Parts: sequence; structure tokens; C-alpha cells
Amino acid sequence: MKLDWAPSVYRRLHGVFCVYKPENVTMQRLFDTLKFNISNALNELPCYKHEMRTQEISFETGSTLPATVTKPVGLTDLTDHRLVLGPRYIKSDIPLKYLNGLGRYSSGVTVIGIQKGINTINTLKSCQFLRVYHVKGQFGKVTEDFSARGRLLQKISYYHIKRSMLDKVCAAAQAQHQRQMFIYAKVDLQSQEAYEIASKGLVRPAQEYTPTILYGIKCIDFQPPDFTLEIHTLQEKTTYLMSLIHNIGLQLKSGALCTQIRCIRNGHFTLEHALLRKFWTVPDILENIRICRKLTTPDKLITPSLLVDPTTEENDNSYLPEPDAVKT
Repeated sequence: MKLDWAPSVYRRLHGVFCVYKPENVTMQRLFDTLKFNISNALNELPCYKHEMRTQEISFETGSTLPATVTKPVGLTDLTDHRLVLGPRYIKSDIPLKYLNGLGRYSSGVTVIGIQKGINTINTLKSCQFLRVYHVKGQFGKVTEDFSARGRLLQKISYYHIKRSMLDKVCAAAQAQHQRQMFIYAKVDLQSQEAYEIASKGLVRPAQEYTPTILYGIKCIDFQPPDFTLEIHTLQEKTTYLMSLIHNIGLQLKSGALCTQIRCIRNGHFTLEHALLRKFWTVPDILENIRICRKLTTPDKLITPSLLVDPTTEENDNSYLPEPDAVKT
């Protein structure tokens, strides 16, 4: 891809691209870094008229091909000079919007729209695509904010916890949320309507702002005291996922804290599409926009949805059964 004239490159920076957000980086800092990289790269290219290059062809004796010599165009107007006007592109010229933000201590797939791609981000938000997380936890400790960085409040024995017990709690949490999907929609679980809705696929909320919904939760790694859960969810926040780990520890008559939250999928966007930090450059972003364009075609945006009543007030911690429901 030829990058030799900043305005033409800027005009191509429209669309959706995907980056991998590192841990301990806020979304604001992520945006500042992207805007800084893009604006600096554009300013390094010729962007004023007097900086364009012309070619003179000279035929030399004994040469089979013409030799080219480049020289700057004659400067006729000093008001259109880089030293007078300064950098042509600044960070405010690079509008960005994320699809779903991640917390400071989370990492993973982050989908971002640039310029006209912001409209695509709004469309993707309305599609309510599932997000998949790998959340790591550690049994035996309770902290003030449910994370490994919080002040330690208590140490509890965890040696009685078996993987089968953890699987039961995860299955109960998933079943409870599957019931709540229909409760939010005010549909009788035993009705024909509920059957027809379930047969169409995932029950998705029709509104953007709804209670958190867990579509799947399972243990994929169990090495006490450490464990890893794979969580499929909508409308989640980092604090919710950390509190989920904490409540699972309580249900198992122990304690647990969250050590890592990593988003591995956001709708059709996966880790394969995410640019690492060293690739946050204009050429790589342009190539990523081209790749991600295939993931935002009309056929990819069709999702069966339903109706979660956003006015329903439910306790987000009601996703787990009573302690007596977990039998050892």
C-alpha cells in the first residue's frame, strides 16, 4: 500500500478495526496512544502543496532507461508552509469510538470505529453480539474489591473444593440466567411462545441497556487454588465479573478473588483479528480495516433478538443458587 500523500491516507482511514488492549491500560490511554500514533504518522508524510514531488526525466547517452530526478515544487505561498501552519493533523482530527470498553485491569479484543466507522460501531451495538471472556480466579482469599490488587480481608481453606463442585455451581448459575432471560421478557417458561423463542436461537435483549445476562459459564482449567472460567455474556462490566468469582467462592464455602480478565471474542471479532501494540501503525490499521470490513457485511449483522425489559429491576447477584443447592 503506497503511503506518499497524507490527505489521501487520511481519507482512507474510515471503518472498523480491532486491537488487543493490554492490561493496566485505560480506554482513554488506549485512545490517546492510537490518536498520537496516527496523527504523527500522517504528519511525517507530505501534507502541504509545496511538499509534493515532481519528476524530471533526463535521457543520458548509453542509458536504456530514463533516469528520474526528484525535486520539490517551487514554493510560491509561504502561508501554506509547515513551519507557518504547524502539524496538519492533531489528535482531535482522529475521532474514535469503541464497541465495548474494557476495564483498566482487563485485556483482550477491543473493536474500534474511526471516522465514518463510528456509524458501524453504533450498528454493531444494536446487534447485541455475545462476548467471551477467560476469567482467572484463586480460591482461599477474599479482598476488598474482589481482585488480587485489593486489600486482603480474609484467608479461607479451599482444600475441600473439587472440580465437580465448581462445575455444579457454574451450571446452576447458567440455568438461573437462562430462566431470567424469559422472566425479563415476561414469557411463561412452560408456554408455546417460550418454545418458539428458544428454537430461534439465543434470546438476546432488544434494548442496549439491560441487566447482565450469562449465556454460558464453564470451568476450562482447574488447578487449585487457581482456576479459569470461560464466560459468554452480554451487558457485563469488569466489576460484575470480579463479583461473580467472589460469589462462586462463597457458594463453595470458601473465598475467591479474580486474578485476570481477558476478552477473547467480541461477536465475530477474535484474537486473530486484534492488533498487538507494536502494530498500532497506520499501514497495519489500514490493512486491519480491510480485513474487518468482511466482518461487518449485512449478512454478519443479522441476529435474532428478543426483548429484555430494561425497566425490570433485578439483583445482579441473583445468578447463583442458595448454598444448600450445592451438594458435595
